[in-house]
Amino acid sequence: MVAVEAAPITLRFAPLVDYTGNPNSRVFSGFLTIHPVITTATLFTHYRGEPSWDRAGEGHAFQYGIKYPRNDRIITRFEWAHLPGDINPAEGNRAMIDTRTAPYATLALRVTLGILFLAHDGLKFFVFTPAGTAKYFASLGLPPALAYATMLVEFMAGVSLILGIWTRFTALVGIPTLLGAIVTVHAANGFFFNNPNGGWEFPAFWIVALVVQALLGDGALALMPTPTFAKWTTAEA
Repeated sequence: MVAVEAAPITLRFAPLVDYTGNPNSRVFSGFLTIHPVITTATLFTHYRGEPSWDRAGEGHAFQYGIKYPRNDRIITRFEWAHLPGDINPAEGNRAMIDTRTAPYATLALRVTLGILFLAHDGLKFFVFTPAGTAKYFASLGLPPALAYATMLVEFMAGVSLILGIWTRFTALVGIPTLLGAIVTVHAANGFFFNNPNGGWEFPAFWIVALVVQALLGDGALALMPTPTFAKWTTAEA
């Protein structure tokens, strides 16, 4: 048991969406208001690894049979609070994604994809030259101007991904160039990329990685995070 100070102290906390599927579970994360009445609270564990608190009131029992007193506007900082409807940590379940490292994994993917775009854009610009690339596009029956548009998209996508500028949107914008490469060049060469003239294996994998990036979001160290839909609707209102 942990004794809680009597002095009233209001500390920051943020509401979380109920992730348990249990409508009776109201989860808050962070530090909470300490009630001016001395009380006690029990530290207990929860598999998500986040400070949590359930303010359900008198008679509300946790899975471990722990109850708060009626004046439970507490309390102290909890480490890993276990709430009704959550997975029992005794069963060995853990959160599927480590939220401590996920932003940096997303950053690594984002920068890698950006470098790939810049590398292929540099190949077209410095090795094949813009004129040579346009001529190659024409040999495929495509408008030569599409070569310049492709190089521009690859350059902008590469820079934006590396810097973290509207990452979700940028990742999706880069997909059509790869789809075009599959349809016009690589599809006829089979699946494996080490086939003569290259199969569609690598550009398809690249597309999947871009979709994953769009789903993950900006990651750490993003210069201009992608606006959320909620922000757009708020701005329009």
